[in-house]
Amino acid sequence: MELAHQALVRIELSELEHRLIEDLQSRIRQIASDPPGLDIAVAYRPAQRGIAMGGDWYDVVVGIDGTTRVVVGDVAGHGVQAVADMLELRSSTRALLAGGLPIEEVVERVDGLIDAERTATMVVAELLGDQVRYASAGHPPALVIGADGAVRLLEDGRSPLLGLVD
Repeated sequence: MELAHQALVRIELSELEHRLIEDLQSRIRQIASDPPGLDIAVAYRPAQRGIAMGGDWYDVVVGIDGTTRVVVGDVAGHGVQAVADMLELRSSTRALLAGGLPIEEVVERVDGLIDAERTATMVVAELLGDQVRYASAGHPPALVIGADGAVRLLEDGRSPLLGLVD
């Protein structure tokens, strides 16, 4: 009887942990708000199964000048430390973008926040009517799909990973 009770307690704890992790993942992946006039949709598929929490993030920020900016980034690693590092960079990036700094300066300042213990990638795009300005630091090239369905790979405006020694 005691063994059965212990097994039930372990199952309940495992289910509780699973729900906690799913809730945390969901909250971390939320975008604060949709910018006016845009419908934002995201799809996140972690590379590994299980806890699958790492340093990936995305955000949409409307600056004080009204410009909509999109950022996608990834802090190297998985687990609690990668999530903590990601949250720090995401918050800093959001504040810099909301303040209206040019995207190149945002990438430069975020690079200055990374210490020698970690690296990250990031691509920031600024939506200006039907134009897109962007800067990328070590991130795979972004794709733009035009109204006609044509796909364009954004390969210019790229620099090395964030956190690499100059």
